[in-house]
Amino acid sequence: MPFMGVQHERKVTHGERTFHVFTYQAYNAFGLIGPENNGVAICDVDKKQVLCDGIDREGSGYFGVSEAQVRAFERVCSMPWEEFQTFVNTQPSARYSI
Repeated sequence: MPFMGVQHERKVTHGERTFHVFTYQAYNAFGLIGPENNGVAICDVDKKQVLCDGIDREGSGYFGVSEAQVRAFERVCSMPWEEFQTFVNTQPSARYSI
């Protein structure tokens, strides 16, 4: 998934697993006109895949990520493993379970 305007990003380690959590501004629609939904995404560094995105998705467009999305980013980054695992596995956009 091509993400644009990454503003906040952090590497999160849980034991031997590593994840990249970041906020993004709108999908790169390659010139197509459509909604500019910003949100939070999680990549699985070990598998080199997007694990889930669209977390706290909002149509704030080119104004950047919202304060609520920054709070969601901080919350996800500070979760202990069990909470992080449950959170990811219950996301509608999760590509697979961890």
